[in-house]
Amino acid sequence: MKKYKITADMEKCMAPKKCDLKCIKTCPLKVLAYYPIETLREDSPVVIMATFPFSCNGCMLCVEVCEPKAISVQAPK
Repeated sequence: MKKYKITADMEKCMAPKKCDLKCIKTCPLKVLAYYPIETLREDSPVVIMATFPFSCNGCMLCVEVCEPKAISVQAPK
């Protein structure tokens, strides 16, 4: 089984302060997750990543709700 390639361009990403993590909340299969870069700071920047890429069905909802277009999903070859 091939998996989708899901990437988050963290230079474009505004999470979590401006977008309320819409990409993560919208995914019906809970493929995406976020992790704080500095675990001891409440206002730490985060990294968004696909923690369960094999679960992705390519619905593209995460891409659609990401206003800065920081999320991309590529179909398996």
